[in-house]
Amino acid sequence: MVKRCAWGTCNSDSRYQERLVNEVEGTTVTFHHFPTEIRDKERRKTWIRACCRKDGFVCTKDSYVCSLHFVDKKGPTEEYPDPISATASRDTLRLLLGKLCMGWGRFGFKRRLLDFTCGKQKKKFSKLSTWEQFIITLVRLRRKITIETLADLFGISTGSTSRIIITWILFLEKELSFLLHFPTLSELDGIQYPKAFRGIPDLRGIIDCTEFYIETPNRLPSQRSTYSTYKSRNTFKLLVSISPIAHFNFVSNLFSGSISDKEIIRQSGFLDKLQPGDAIMADKGFNIQDLLALRETRLIAPPIMRKGTVSSKASTITRRIAKSPHPCWKSN
Repeated sequence: MVKRCAWGTCNSDSRYQERLVNEVEGTTVTFHHFPTEIRDKERRKTWIRACCRKDGFVCTKDSYVCSLHFVDKKGPTEEYPDPISATASRDTLRLLLGKLCMGWGRFGFKRRLLDFTCGKQKKKFSKLSTWEQFIITLVRLRRKITIETLADLFGISTGSTSRIIITWILFLEKELSFLLHFPTLSELDGIQYPKAFRGIPDLRGIIDCTEFYIETPNRLPSQRSTYSTYKSRNTFKLLVSISPIAHFNFVSNLFSGSISDKEIIRQSGFLDKLQPGDAIMADKGFNIQDLLALRETRLIAPPIMRKGTVSSKASTITRRIAKSPHPCWKSN
């Protein structure tokens, strides 16, 4: 007998086996009967509403919903016995869990998260599952949705939402720190640099500071410390470095917006990454020759020129450095 999924616009059909197999996840779509009207009339109505069919759909004994439209895409379970609504926003987020959290169990993230949170505080944040808390964090980072909106969307308090996001950020920082590797010149040896950097074989990092706007703090001392004269706003500031093969190799902690670039270089720990013979490229605002000299490292930067005193040598140096693509500058 032919089985077709009645959910929304789903095209799952038992006649087309290629639609029913997900080779990446190693799963096969299964079909599930609607609850019978005699045994479970209310649940049957719930399934029909979840399908959101406005085309005169009539549920019969041969009507099915495929497993793709249940939480975890495994069909009805004791915890989630009904299909996800085709229109409800919160349930749609749950549907995305299966796509966004591929590899969750394979890499043991859930176990390490439990160890991480229990080591700090043993508190149940909310009624949400661990996966839903992960989704909240991803949506917050990607879409910049306010905490109040997320709290309303998931039916929890703003305090719980804030604690969930902070905990996940700290956990992800710990898990993903291996991506910020600061390769030495010997590790970069043999790797072809972009054309603009091939004449600088000792170049190890391209640095710049970037700022993020923040809400104006209530306390006056905090307003003063976070006020950036460059942006004329209250900001947080950090140092980033990109290797000549165009990947981030250093990201500092956040500093208040009033701090100078030179002071961030001194306090961030960036200098500890350098080795004798390295070269660092920066904008002309980085007056850090003295700090780099202590590390036997040279600075590549446009010369600071005053009006009416531009030499031909300074113009040549500025032109050559300007030709180098600087990802940090473009990001600002």
